[in-house]
Amino acid sequence: ECTATLLLSDSALESAVRVDVGRIAIDAEEWSGVSGASGVGAELQRAYKEEIEHVFRAPERRPHVTVSLVCSALVAALLLPLLVTWLRIAGSPWSSLRALGVGSMTVLVFVALLGAVVALLVLFWFRLQLGETLLYLSGLAVPTRLAGHRALRAVAAARVAPPRGSLARSLAFCAARCGRTDAFTE
Repeated sequence: ECTATLLLSDSALESAVRVDVGRIAIDAEEWSGVSGASGVGAELQRAYKEEIEHVFRAPERRPHVTVSLVCSALVAALLLPLLVTWLRIAGSPWSSLRALGVGSMTVLVFVALLGAVVALLVLFWFRLQLGETLLYLSGLAVPTRLAGHRALRAVAAARVAPPRGSLARSLAFCAARCGRTDAFTE
């Protein structure tokens, strides 16, 4: 005859809660005829089981450090033609900032906030956890969006504004906007 006891515990509790569930009567002679359970009566005594040892997988092989550095350098080298192409298409960002005048401050703020987002992603790569990165990114997202909207609005306003200078050039600009290229030419 065995007694069944339920123990409930938690790290917040000082001591375990003990509940007596009941008694169980086991007849050892009844179990002796069952295949695979020979000598169960003797086995009912508490016996230590064998320790289970876990074998971890061998770590995956990684390439040599030199191979990793060469591949990283190749990927970084591909950024240079990309930046050169962007500069050829859009022109120098500094010349367009000078042309913007007052709106250039919003563009500078937007570029600084984008730099902060890139720096945050670099920190995520090396040090931060995903939750921390998302928390900081949520703080940068709204100002970056607002600054980007204002910067793009300033750039669009600067491109639409008539050129400064003589009246003839202004009239030619307005005629070109209306689709009349033959009027007001110098």
